[in-house]
Amino acid sequence: MHAAWGIIACVALIEIWGPLAIIAIPWIIAELIGTMYTLEHYAVDVILGIIIGFFALWITKRLLKFEKQYFVDHYNLFSIFEHLEKHYRNTNQKVKEKIDKISKISYK
Repeated sequence: MHAAWGIIACVALIEIWGPLAIIAIPWIIAELIGTMYTLEHYAVDVILGIIIGFFALWITKRLLKFEKQYFVDHYNLFSIFEHLEKHYRNTNQKVKEKIDKISKISYK
C-alpha cells in the first residue's frame, strides 16, 4: 500500500498545482525505492501497488462523473473547491507572468 497511496498523493498534488511535480515525483520515486531497499515489500508488490494506485484514481474519476449527474449540493459543501481553483489559477497566472517578465530582461 506504500506505492498505491504514494501514487494517489503524487497525482493529487500535481493536479492541485502543477509545479508541485518538482517535489512530488522525486518523493514518490524515493518512497518506492526506499520501500524495496528497507525490505518492506518486494519489487512485485511495488509494481502492483503502482497499478492499484492508478486504478483507484481511474475508478474514482469515473464514480465522480457518475455522481455529478445525481448529486445536488443543497448545503454548498463544495464551494471551497471553486474558491481554491480560482485562487490557484490566479496564483499560477501571476507566477507565469513574473517568469515571462524575468525572461524578457536582457543582460548587457
